[in-house]
Amino acid sequence: MGQAADLAMRLLAYVYGVGILRGLAGRTVSVSFAGTGRIRHIYVDGEMFFSVRASDGYPIPQPPAAGLLLDFTDNWVVVTDEAKAFAMRGRNVPARHVVYVPPGLRAGAEVVVAGRDRSPAALGTLVLSPAEVTSVARGYAVKTRRGLSPEA
Repeated sequence: MGQAADLAMRLLAYVYGVGILRGLAGRTVSVSFAGTGRIRHIYVDGEMFFSVRASDGYPIPQPPAAGLLLDFTDNWVVVTDEAKAFAMRGRNVPARHVVYVPPGLRAGAEVVVAGRDRSPAALGTLVLSPAEVTSVARGYAVKTRRGLSPEA
């Protein structure tokens, strides 16, 4: 593994927790760079899993990374079947439709929206803290970045 790939692995472990390294074990991690020399994309086995936001260097998950985050990190929320259908089409998730949020998450975290069967439905940003999600009856809990439906 090259120095850039090692840096990418450390970045992912810092942001998403060391559990993600278990999911990446035995897989080929490579990176591409922006014109500024900073990491722009992180590839796993040749497929783009993360884009690195230019403003702050935060790795933003892409659809292939949904299973990795769901299985090896706590960056996911469980929603009702009704909300899952809407999230798959790229719609935001209301707080009242969230069934479970891991208590260690923070507002602003990148999450995978999953149904009760733990199948990924969307990628997005958690807008509220876990305590707020369970106590608020109105408003959005997850701002969906991308639905994972084939039509989305």
